[in-house]
Amino acid sequence: MGPKEFYAIRERLERIRKRDVVSSSMGIIPASIDFLDHAIREARSDGQKWHLYLITVGECVTCRRRDLEMHYRRLRRSEFPDDPFVVTSFAHALAYDEETRVEALAVAHEAVNAARARGTWIRYSVTWLARVATMVGDDEALTEALRQLIDEGSAWREEDYHLVTDFLDQIAPGRVDPALLEAYRLLAASDSDGSA
Repeated sequence: MGPKEFYAIRERLERIRKRDVVSSSMGIIPASIDFLDHAIREARSDGQKWHLYLITVGECVTCRRRDLEMHYRRLRRSEFPDDPFVVTSFAHALAYDEETRVEALAVAHEAVNAARARGTWIRYSVTWLARVATMVGDDEALTEALRQLIDEGSAWREEDYHLVTDFLDQIAPGRVDPALLEAYRLLAASDSDGSA
């Protein structure tokens, strides 16, 4: 899906969203989400379907329908289980709900495994594992993620992420070894874009 097609859909959603709701197999839903659901089912390629899921999740957020957002995130993950971005995004979304936090951490680990299997976006996925572990309060997973990031420190890939420190401020003192945190901070500072 090219940018022109992407923006055409976004413009169409603005008009459709102003209409009423429709009845669907998922109950009463905004017409814009029903439109996107049909578009996903009629997608001509995996690439088009990938982008349509992305737009649909965003539309669910815009319409403030968390139930539908999570429904489409689950569908997207089942269709693209080896895509580190899709799986990481799903883990992050799960981490916001108390009842799905255990699942969030398991899915974040799956994202790292998917990235390692592909050989791309490993730092990205491990960084999100650290963020999810921080959100759900799992110090063991957070320590593991920091160690993995340190181990990945010198292994730069063209398709990857710089080491970042934004999530470190969310870690309460005493949750992880201060020496490990300092080692990661130093490594991130030496990375070309590590201050993000």
